[in-house]
Amino acid sequence: MVAGLFLARIYGIDMTWALLAKMMFSVFVLSIGAPGVPGSGLVCLSVLIIPLGIPVEALGLVMGIDSIMGMFRAMSNVTGDVAVTLAVAKTENAVDKNIYYGK
Repeated sequence: MVAGLFLARIYGIDMTWALLAKMMFSVFVLSIGAPGVPGSGLVCLSVLIIPLGIPVEALGLVMGIDSIMGMFRAMSNVTGDVAVTLAVAKTENAVDKNIYYGK
């Protein structure tokens, strides 16, 4: 969403409330389907900017930094998956605490 707003600002597109709502809905749908793989954010951004009227060539402006940002997105996605998996395993008594704490 931040990259989409950045590109809209660069290309002089006025972000009305309707466009912001459209963008938020698109980001919500894309975040459900985006895998935890570095580089998928650029594909999602290309899907996001086309309905906003931003040219596809604008991706070149964020392409250089997107690989680093993608690594951070993948890291937070995987960390969240591990945390939820551990929480569910603890509630199901499926965690051996001696192995978990390294005893």
